[in-house]
Amino acid sequence: MQNFMYQRPVGYKVVPVANEFEMNNITVDFNGTPTYFHNQNLNEIYVKQFDIKTGLTTTQKFIKSDNAGHEISGVNTESNINLYEEKFNAINDRLDGLKESIEKIGGKK
Repeated sequence: MQNFMYQRPVGYKVVPVANEFEMNNITVDFNGTPTYFHNQNLNEIYVKQFDIKTGLTTTQKFIKSDNAGHEISGVNTESNINLYEEKFNAINDRLDGLKESIEKIGGKK
């Protein structure tokens, strides 16, 4: 009796699409191999993949940056909104509170 182990197929599947809606309507392989979609009109790439463990399909969207690869992680370039601003401000507030506590203990104000 032979033991067979599951192996993902090697290779890439790239599909040209006209828009993101078209990509959402295409079913991907259920073996977990990612499928790449190229929207040449908007210069975007979408990656859609079936997750074998959860049974859900995940999608990712990649947008070309005008910063030649120097795009800041966590910044939405479409609307220029920092996705981490609220968390960053909360951390700063905690650090300010910690600084005040230390200064009170040390006798400095």
